[in-house]
Amino acid sequence: MTPMTRNELKARKLLIQQWNNIQPQLQRLNMLEIRPIDAEGLFALITYPKDAGQIGFEIGNVTFNVPERANDATDI
Repeated sequence: MTPMTRNELKARKLLIQQWNNIQPQLQRLNMLEIRPIDAEGLFALITYPKDAGQIGFEIGNVTFNVPERANDATDI
């Protein structure tokens, strides 16, 4: 695996920050569990040719466990 460029590292850092920022908002919607909590291993770099001029990431598996009814958080 080749090391990430400065721009790729910056983009990955922003993705991780956004993931960390959205989790509390989702939990306010009575979402009992969001996995993974740690975003470090969640985003994988997509390798493009150097002259492509783009950066891409794949997101790994994410699990959201939500109650069957919005007002009942004990259904799970």
